Amino acid sequence: MRLEKTWLWLSIFGAHVVAFTAVGGLIGWLVGGTGAAALQYAASMFVWGVAVRIVAVWHITWSVNSITHLFGYRHYETGENSRNNWLVGLLAVGEGWHNNHHHDPASASNQHRWWEFDITYYIICVLSWIGLAKKVTQPRHVRHAQRASGEA
Repeated sequence: MRLEKTWLWLSIFGAHVVAFTAVGGLIGWLVGGTGAAALQYAASMFVWGVAVRIVAVWHITWSVNSITHLFGYRHYETGENSRNNWLVGLLAVGEGWHNNHHHDPASASNQHRWWEFDITYYIICVLSWIGLAKKVTQPRHVRHAQRASGEA
């Protein structure tokens, strides 16, 4: 929330641009031994490591709410046109299982079938295991099973 409510994100972004460009320049200097090589590598790292990467991530992120409402398959009738799209699911590390998300929006996991890999959920599990994530909301079927076993 601090990143969203302040301009701190801009400082982090600027530091990342400087770091990528500087590392590229250093590699160019070490490999080529000249200022021209350093400049070429620095420019290459800026273009590929900053600009192209950011634009690619933007497009993948936006595709979650555009492509997954047009193309794919549905497990659940959720009252809107959300769909699971395998390509977006892979590129967006699990967020493309959008129909699953609309069926159970509280869950940390969008994986409802064994082959719908939700890498984001696995990362959340690792963060939970090492104590960096707390109160992770489990999938609906797990919550129901826990509730039923607690009532029994």
